[in-house]
Amino acid sequence: MPNITIQLDDADIQRAFSTLRQHFGNTTHVMHEIGEILLASTQARFSTGIGPHGIAWAPLKRESRTPLVKGGTLRDQISTRAGDGWVELHANANYACFHQEGTRGPYEIKPKSKKALKVAGVGVRKRVTHPGIPVRPFMGVSDDDRRQIAAFLQKLVQDI
Repeated sequence: MPNITIQLDDADIQRAFSTLRQHFGNTTHVMHEIGEILLASTQARFSTGIGPHGIAWAPLKRESRTPLVKGGTLRDQISTRAGDGWVELHANANYACFHQEGTRGPYEIKPKSKKALKVAGVGVRKRVTHPGIPVRPFMGVSDDDRRQIAAFLQKLVQDI
């Protein structure tokens, strides 16, 4: 999945983080906790079907379930890494970027190792034109995430 960089330009968060950096020096453990906050909210989006900006994901055309949750693989393969001054959320599923960013219109699917594809409800075909995948962002920082991160940092600062 392509990297998406998000910088929190919240003045309160920046002040708290500056104080923590002065006190702790290395902020890896702080960033790890922020990563856990972001991971929890990202995984919760799979239950609500609402992206980080508060917009509901486009519904599925043929099913009534929430998009992106059929097997739970995409949700369950999101992980975090953290270091001094940074945290990363990573979606390990190779198709994650297609859901996060959508596809640019229809695309053709061809078999990789066989002569034809078996498509449920359609039959056997040498190739299939997929209509495309709408944008369904599951990663990102919501307003609630910002509030939780700010509250977490403020508590750390108060405890110093």
